[in-house]
Amino acid sequence: MPIRAMAQSLQAPQEFHGPTAVAADSESRSALLCQFDGSGTIERSQQATRVCCLSPARACLVLVAVLGCSLAALQSLSRRPCSAQAVGADADCEGFQAPRASLRQPGDFAIVGRSEEFAQVLSAIPFRSSLPTDTSPSASVPNSNSSTTVAAPYVVVDALGQRIVEAPPKHLPHEPGLSRICNPSKKLTARNWSPRRWQVPAGFRLACESRNRIKNDGWKVEYPSEDRNWCWIAVKDQCHKEIKTPGTWTSYREAAFFGGFAPSAMDAPFDGLQDPEVCDKAIRGVSLPYSLEEEALARRWFNEHVVVYVLNLPQYWQRWAMVSSRLKELDINATRVMGIDMQARDMLALAKQNGWVLSSYDFSKAQARAYDPEVEKGSILGTLGCAAAHFKAQQLVINSNKTLGLVLEDDSYVMDGFHVRLWRLLTQELPCDWDVLQLLGRCAYGKCVSEHLARIQPDANEPSWRCHSGVNWGMHGILYRAAHLPRIQDLWKHTVFNESTPHCLDIDVALASISDKVNYYAVPNSQSPGLIKEMDMGSARADINMRGR
Repeated sequence: MPIRAMAQSLQAPQEFHGPTAVAADSESRSALLCQFDGSGTIERSQQATRVCCLSPARACLVLVAVLGCSLAALQSLSRRPCSAQAVGADADCEGFQAPRASLRQPGDFAIVGRSEEFAQVLSAIPFRSSLPTDTSPSASVPNSNSSTTVAAPYVVVDALGQRIVEAPPKHLPHEPGLSRICNPSKKLTARNWSPRRWQVPAGFRLACESRNRIKNDGWKVEYPSEDRNWCWIAVKDQCHKEIKTPGTWTSYREAAFFGGFAPSAMDAPFDGLQDPEVCDKAIRGVSLPYSLEEEALARRWFNEHVVVYVLNLPQYWQRWAMVSSRLKELDINATRVMGIDMQARDMLALAKQNGWVLSSYDFSKAQARAYDPEVEKGSILGTLGCAAAHFKAQQLVINSNKTLGLVLEDDSYVMDGFHVRLWRLLTQELPCDWDVLQLLGRCAYGKCVSEHLARIQPDANEPSWRCHSGVNWGMHGILYRAAHLPRIQDLWKHTVFNESTPHCLDIDVALASISDKVNYYAVPNSQSPGLIKEMDMGSARADINMRGR
């Protein structure tokens, strides 16, 4: 049942027994209970809903969601006695004169009244830090993880990594329970969600094909295909040209239009990311200030949940030296995982033996198909090794005792404030259906679902025999949910190691192509500086592909 409907169905007083779910709706000024194995009463008034939770030990605990009550009033309310008997529907905020300035969005609420035995309950609550402010000297700010008062001076870290001493904040930073790896209040992927296609008028489609299939004054002619959208190919080409530079789909559309390769957004509207105003912006990559307190909590959360692996070929030891040095600067422990060079003798047999490549995979057949003029993929030896190495690292994640596994490539540069930003991203924005999170999503295709996240989707503008390729590039930083990986790997491997579709051998392309079956989210590359960046060190995969020609 929707939160609003549940809230409106409350009648004051109402008794409850056993575990229930917490939620709040500021518009209807109502609240529901948290998960709590006890009993008590709900008392609802025009301005607030007061919950008196009676623990098995009969200790009185109070959870309050209020619109318009001052902090002092809330503290006063928390000290009032409550019992299993109804007090009355209008007893909560009587006489409170504070302006209604906070708790404006669904999910906002305040917690008043604390107890050690209530700690588990508080850790499960999606705390939003939207508390009413109070200017009285004696007022303290309640917090979902600590009952202490925040004292001046207050040190924060700004977007440039500088530490600044400020006055105590009016609102505490986001501090969810350390056990959380997602935000349970975020909307999940809709069941009827299906891949999007750009419906281009026939006249524009013909014009786009004539301008984009034959390139470089006739020196490059792509294989004719009726099931490809040449207007969309032109827009993607703009993204590929600026692949290492943050850009938005809006800028790529403009470049394709002014270059004469695609219609304008006004004539044929379409965005690579649906609702681009939400997440497809450079400004979204700027880190918000955070306190040293929050950073310490984020580090605790990270060390408890995340294991980090870095893929690196032995001959590229300089890359390992650089990335490991950077990770040490950030106090991130990482394990080196040797990459797989398919040029080495019997390496393919070893990869098959260990399950990193499907035993049935016929490389010769796949390579022949890759050289087909229709496919025009070229040598795939390095691409095969790259895919096998990532599956190798994933197996280590599965075998670890951690909840999450972060796999980095050796040319990845992790940005400052990584602990806090990743913690915030997961616990504030990431829906709980997630399987895979791409921390650097180039040419990300799908739908913006929050300020920093897109839900990835297969590109229906490209046919399946091309693996819907050309979008969602990048394996520089991938976060996996360890418990979900075995299921995902089975589907993923059968997509990657399919001799008839060599484009799917690119492991990032293959993952995007099955994103209607895998809950795959990404941080768009348009956000700058973002969470991670690629260092300009060349591509080991491309080098091996060149040698394999």
